[in-house]
Order: sequence, then structure tokens, then C-alpha cells
Amino acid sequence: MYYYNLSDHLGNVRVVVGDDANATQIQTNDYTAFGVAISSDVSKNKYLYNGKELQDGTNWLDYGARMYYPELGRWMTIDPLADAMAHTSPYAYVYNNPVSFIDPFGLWPDKKDVGADGLTNEQWMQSSNPANHGSEAYGGRTLADQYRQQNRQEDIERQRNKANQLSFENIADGSNFDGEEYQMIFTNGGVGNYIGNIYPYFYLRRKQNSSNYLDKFNIENAIYTLNQNALLQSSGRCAKYIRLSLEAAGVNMNGHPYSAKDYDTFLKSKGFREISYLNYTPNRGDIVVMESFIGKKKHIHGHIQMYNGIKWISDFRQKDFWPGGDYRNYKPNFTILR
Repeated sequence: MYYYNLSDHLGNVRVVVGDDANATQIQTNDYTAFGVAISSDVSKNKYLYNGKELQDGTNWLDYGARMYYPELGRWMTIDPLADAMAHTSPYAYVYNNPVSFIDPFGLWPDKKDVGADGLTNEQWMQSSNPANHGSEAYGGRTLADQYRQQNRQEDIERQRNKANQLSFENIADGSNFDGEEYQMIFTNGGVGNYIGNIYPYFYLRRKQNSSNYLDKFNIENAIYTLNQNALLQSSGRCAKYIRLSLEAAGVNMNGHPYSAKDYDTFLKSKGFREISYLNYTPNRGDIVVMESFIGKKKHIHGHIQMYNGIKWISDFRQKDFWPGGDYRNYKPNFTILR
């Protein structure tokens, strides 16, 4: 038997019916404000609050970017965009206000009354009206499609207005910083995979007339890949893990060096510029290349690491700037790249 999920405008699965002639009711769901299912038989269907899948054993809900535990009302991992929301806990679900805010992908709470289906309450009711089901009056598209397109355009403008908050060094589109001119590039996702119609993200790149032009560097993709791949301890393959993050960001890594210590020259050829270590404050996406040295052990390949906005990560999540005791004691020379 096939099951059909009937959802409300927020994507919450409310009723599950079978494919028999009587559309037999298999499951009904009600939820608390934070998403705890009430009177629900999850053995029949595990897609519940916001349409997210309930995980066996943990009772977490998979939102794509991270897991949510409705019984605590908390995310179980840090927000990938935490540095853009320093005013709130990176684990808090929708600012602890699920009545006024939503977060369909686990990335960014939004007060706009748009559900997981891309429609507001009023738009959902209008497009559900059989009298509005024809598409001829809407250029061959349904009324719901028209509403989604309208909402997406409005959100693009809202994200553009947030540019000063979310971009590097508070640089807005066309601003000049350190002698370099930047432009804002909008994408249909920006953090890993495509994440829907209503939350476009952007990244900044230097304009083509800049002396240090980076053809494409999507900082959010780099940080997302870095965080996803990070191990609990070193595997000795830091260069590979940073390369994967740079490739995810759109950097052409053809001809990349084997040793981590040789990445400084290579990345400069790709448009990265060297930053002075004097009065240095790390930025998201900064890369540090450390030279080879001999301490208690031989570190012939050196080391490479990237800053995710909170900590330094190479192939593992480091305790601090230095990747280990030998590095911390001997402090080899290093190059900072941005």
C-alpha cells in the first residue's frame, strides 16, 4: 500500500492516508509549538514536524544542515552561519520563538510567514481555493507558483539588504576594502546543496579588474564542506581536506601541490593574497600554510588549515591555532592567506 501525506502550510504532516478507494486514515498528527508530535503512530510515517524525518534511536529531526531535537527545542550542532548571528545561541531553535519564526533548513530563522511550501498562510488559502486553480490567468503557471516567485524576489531583496551583516568585513556590493573592489554574487543555495526557492544566499568575489581576482570563491560552500568533513583527530591528510573545501568553493585546484607547505605559492596564483600576522584577527575562510620543520617528529610536509569563523580546522577540529604539541612548542613559520 502507498501512503499519502497531507501537510499544512508550514510543511507539518497532519494526516496520512492510504491509496485504497476509501483513502483510509493511517495517521493523524498534532504538534506542540516546538514540534513534539502528539498522538502520533510513527511506525506508519516518520516525516512529521515541518515535514522532516524522525531519526530512529535519537528522535531528532533531519533539517538538512543539522539535526533538531524537538523535546529540547534545540539544534544538536552549531549553526553553520553562527558568526552572522552573534546575538543568539547557535543552538537555539528560531530564537526560542517558534510561533513567530521558522527555519526550514536549519540555517537561518526567518520571521516572514512563509512555510516549507514557499507560501504564506493567506497565499496557501488563496491557492487552495478551487476557484483559483486555473493557470491561464497566471501566464501558464498556477497561482501558488506565482506566489512562490513573488516571495523569492522579495527575499532576494531582503538578503541584499543584509549584505553588510553577512559578508566579509561588512563589505557591501561594490565596496572597496584593502584596495580591492568586490561584487555580490547570488546563488540558489550557497551552503552545500540547493536549499529551496525562498532562501537565496550570496558570496563576495573580487571584480575582474582587481589585481587579485578570484574567479569564484563561495565561502559558504567552503565552510560547509570543511565542517562536514572534519574528523575528531588528525589523519595526516590536511592538504586533501582543505583542497576538497576549496574545490567545493569553486576554486580550480588543477595542478595542486602534494605537500601542505607548498600551498602558499599555489593559492597566491589563484588570487589569494598574503595577510600580515601583526595584529591579525582571523576571518572566515582564512587559510594558514605552515612550513616544514623538525621537532620531536619530522614534519616534512608542513601543515594547512582554514578558519570556519569559530575555530581552525584542517582534517580535524583543532584545539587552537596550532595543530599539535610539536607545532605549539616549535612555532614554525607560516603564511596567512585570504
